[in-house]
Amino acid sequence: MDTIVIMIFISVVLRYTGLLKLFKMTKRKRMLKTKNTNELFDQYFIEAKVFYMKIFNAVPCVAYIGNVDIKKIFEMINNGSYGKVEDIYQRIYHDWDDDKIYFSKTLFILEDKMMVKLCDDWLEIYFSTKNYN
Repeated sequence: MDTIVIMIFISVVLRYTGLLKLFKMTKRKRMLKTKNTNELFDQYFIEAKVFYMKIFNAVPCVAYIGNVDIKKIFEMINNGSYGKVEDIYQRIYHDWDDDKIYFSKTLFILEDKMMVKLCDDWLEIYFSTKNYN
């Protein structure tokens, strides 16, 4: 009986002091900072949404754009046309017939919590809920 009264008292104190909300927020942040990297990679490359959540501690908004010239987009982003490039991750492969190295996926990390994922002829832009410009 005493433990029930103590639990109710703690619950009421936490609820009215705002500590319950703080506890829930820190629990969510701990879940985002998990050390398990199994979900960070898909079959071939980094899973961009999970990676965004890991580095920015937020769920991203996603914009998809299809049928684009990836080479032009790559040059524009790499030259800083869309903000400062902080990091670049690429999946590359070697074509034995051409004896050249090509990229199949590129992930740009940009300033202002933005990421751009370039693939064959499409791209995805990941951005914060506070960055709709």
